[in-house]
Amino acid sequence: ETTNVASAPKSVTVTNTGTAALPITSITLSTTGSQPFSQTNNCGSSVAAGANCTINVVFNPASVGSATATLSVNAGSGAGTQTVALSGTGIAVTYTALPSSLAFGNEVTNVASAPKSVTVTNTGTVALPITSITLSTTGSQPFSQTNTCDISVAVGASCTISVVFDPASVGPASATLSVNAGSGAGTQTVALSGTGIAATYTALPTSLAFGNEVTNVASAPKSVTVTNTGNLALPITSITLSTTGSQPFSQTNTCGTSVAVGASCTISVVFNPASVGSATATLSVNAGNGAGTQTVALSGTGIATLPVTTVSSSKSGGGALDAISLLSLLAMMGLQQRRQFNARTRVTERRSRRL
Repeated sequence: ETTNVASAPKSVTVTNTGTAALPITSITLSTTGSQPFSQTNNCGSSVAAGANCTINVVFNPASVGSATATLSVNAGSGAGTQTVALSGTGIAVTYTALPSSLAFGNEVTNVASAPKSVTVTNTGTVALPITSITLSTTGSQPFSQTNTCDISVAVGASCTISVVFDPASVGPASATLSVNAGSGAGTQTVALSGTGIAATYTALPTSLAFGNEVTNVASAPKSVTVTNTGNLALPITSITLSTTGSQPFSQTNTCGTSVAVGASCTISVVFNPASVGSATATLSVNAGNGAGTQTVALSGTGIATLPVTTVSSSKSGGGALDAISLLSLLAMMGLQQRRQFNARTRVTERRSRRL
């Protein structure tokens, strides 16, 4: 019989074969060790002539191994004692859950690991009842399990528990996987451990100031350097530009889809304002493997060019002159007109003297 599981009752019949009532003084059980047997009966204190009563005996072993006892029916009026030899063997459901620990090592946050397996094997001689399979941890639960064990594992058979580690945060994590079995088989535990890691990187400088730039003329590019400072490849999911108005900034980069450990890539940003006034935008470097987003503040001011004036010169045959040349030309024209005026004045004065 399985330990700590009561057997079906077995019966002993006491029959009064005499012509007078049979006094029952006691019905007792004796054994050399702990008592794995128990009895109930309907004999009362007396059994009438020709009648009988029944004693039901149950075997419920507390430990593995053979057990014996003696059932004694003690009767009065000189009838004496009748004995019944009792025997049984306690057996236990036995099983293993191996390995006794699973170490997942480093796993990227929010990325599920490949599953690791625990094998539950019934090493006993009776079916193994599975009452529950549970996970316990002191914090949030980064481990999960699925299994093929159902409610029972046949003698000599096995089932599999698959455990996955999916850390939500950086740092070490541990938990206990418990396999709880019935029929006295108890609980087997498996220690679980793993460490959540994330990609780390820098995007420097954190701001680019382009200053004054002539409208519709592209600036010289300014650079942002993205450096993988972690211990795993840095996935680049996107590099974007955002602004509240029209987009005066543009970018090209050498980052590709991933930056190797210890490596860098370059983002080149150009400012080409379409209108006069200040402009701002945010350059966002978006990385995977838990690395998140780094931002760079962009700023610049669009300014207009100096006006260009076109004049025609009768002496040179015409041409385009800038503002400075125009001023010089006007000054020369003014000087020439003054000389002509002075010459006419002198002529008039000479004619007046002759008259």
